[in-house]
Amino acid sequence: MNEYNELKRYNDLECSILSCILIKPDFMEKTVLEDKHFVNYQKIWIFMKSFYKKFGNFDLTLMCSVCKNQRKLLMYIKDLIMMEPTICHFQEYENQLIYLFNEEEKDKWIIKKTYETTCDLWTRNITTKEFKTKIDDIYSQANEIFKKY
Repeated sequence: MNEYNELKRYNDLECSILSCILIKPDFMEKTVLEDKHFVNYQKIWIFMKSFYKKFGNFDLTLMCSVCKNQRKLLMYIKDLIMMEPTICHFQEYENQLIYLFNEEEKDKWIIKKTYETTCDLWTRNITTKEFKTKIDDIYSQANEIFKKY
């Protein structure tokens, strides 16, 4: 799958979750998601959390009264409402977003460790045989560290 499709898949999940919350605001109290899970729509997520904390709902009139860029907010809200997600799948959306987030964290960890090991190989701090062993160890460690995902 190419990078565009991966990004779209992640975006769609984030938007579906936000849309579900707009449709059924009490999901905000039940969600297990954290700010870090929202990669592309984190600002709207944080705004919605703060707004819900103060008002306990997502009334559009109230939202516009506290938002300095009403046009942009209305555009986001309209797009989110138009998504029409299946709200009974809210928990599955959450679980999948967390899974994708953690999968990305695992990949970042592997890339960092592989880069460090590659630098050791380039500078001849390790042999090619040691390099292969270390790379295998990196994947084993990653599977152990990130096994719950």
